[in-house]
Amino acid sequence: MSRSIIAGALLALSLGAAGAAQASPATDDFGRCLVKATSPADKTSLMVWVFTALAAHPAVKPYASVTDAQRAQVSAAAARLLERLITQDCRHEAVAALKSDGPNSIQQAFTMLGQVAVAGLAQDPSVATAMMAVTSQLDMAKFQSLAVEMMNSAPAPK
Repeated sequence: MSRSIIAGALLALSLGAAGAAQASPATDDFGRCLVKATSPADKTSLMVWVFTALAAHPAVKPYASVTDAQRAQVSAAAARLLERLITQDCRHEAVAALKSDGPNSIQQAFTMLGQVAVAGLAQDPSVATAMMAVTSQLDMAKFQSLAVEMMNSAPAPK
């Protein structure tokens, strides 16, 4: 399996909330296997990897203090987990998905895992509170104006 396929899977994992293309039943089975085969600790490890990778972006870097050593350690742990998931825990499903949908099946299956992992982290009360903090900064009058406009306009053509 090429590194570009794995890179695509990792990108899908990091963008877990993004929509996936239509997958075959084999790829859906592979995604469900990935979700089932990962413990809550595994899902957290994957999201820590995503965070450390995203923290390397110049726009985000000033807000995160991830050392190169930490990033290397987290990446190594994520690599071992991905190897286990694809080549051991979900091997049969991975082979079937690759036969059915080709290399994109890896990305699609990891998108499913990413969605579950992100949802799990977002359910933590401290994360939910931090995410909701943006609402205190919204100008609600602008949203009320939008609601009034929506109620007073004709329905959109179908």
